[in-house]
Amino acid sequence: QLFIGAEGTLGVVTAVTMICPFKSSSVQLCLFQCDSFDKVVQAATECRRRMSDIISAVEFFDRSALEMVTTHIPGSRDPFQSASPFYLLVETSGQDEACDYARVEKLVGKLIEDETVTDGVYAENATQIQEFWKLRESIGPAMGHAGKVYKYDITLPLTGMYHIVELLKERLKGIPGHTCVGYGHLGDSNLHINVLAEDLSACQQLEAALEPFIWDYIKSVKGSVSAEHGLGVMKADKITAANEMAHVELMRELKRLLDPNGILNPYKVMR
Repeated sequence: QLFIGAEGTLGVVTAVTMICPFKSSSVQLCLFQCDSFDKVVQAATECRRRMSDIISAVEFFDRSALEMVTTHIPGSRDPFQSASPFYLLVETSGQDEACDYARVEKLVGKLIEDETVTDGVYAENATQIQEFWKLRESIGPAMGHAGKVYKYDITLPLTGMYHIVELLKERLKGIPGHTCVGYGHLGDSNLHINVLAEDLSACQQLEAALEPFIWDYIKSVKGSVSAEHGLGVMKADKITAANEMAHVELMRELKRLLDPNGILNPYKVMR
């Protein structure tokens, strides 16, 4: 377990054994609109409760993220007639097309009936599945087309995961030429914050407003400064920003024990 997330600093992997499941023959995908992040969490929880055996993705993104994609990625479009503050993408992967479809259809009806979601669209074929995924997966590239982007890959408690984005939007008011978006993986509370600087003259202001504010907030809610993309070199000096020193010293002691000469992937994870 110590090797997980160690990024090669504690040892060298010499062999891997993999168990490969059968490829799913039935993939269902829905995109929902929600009027608050609380409703996003409620809808995601209900999806996992009803379909935990076949659910394969639970993603969200905000309106600002969607607008970046539809503005900068050719061929992308908003599948809804009206705008919404939040969007929830849910995918299932199973083996029984008819059964899976019936379960998803029943879930969609339940979510709309309970007003957990305000609207929803179902991907009717493989092309629409790709189109819906494109809206989520093109957020980063879309912002990169528009200017300089400050990216944060963090983990926060699920229920209040989006609160930091709201705080940042308020904090960054008055700084010209910027866009702040939030999106991520609800299954593991992984939030991506992207802040676009279209006006490069405002970069210094943005940087001062973003850090150390973000690191301090993460520490206050017991989150993590990095999630799926790790620490590497760029965040090696940030590990103390969101962790108690006792935790960091324990990690350093383990590093000294397993790699006394400091030759395993040096300068990564911590300094």
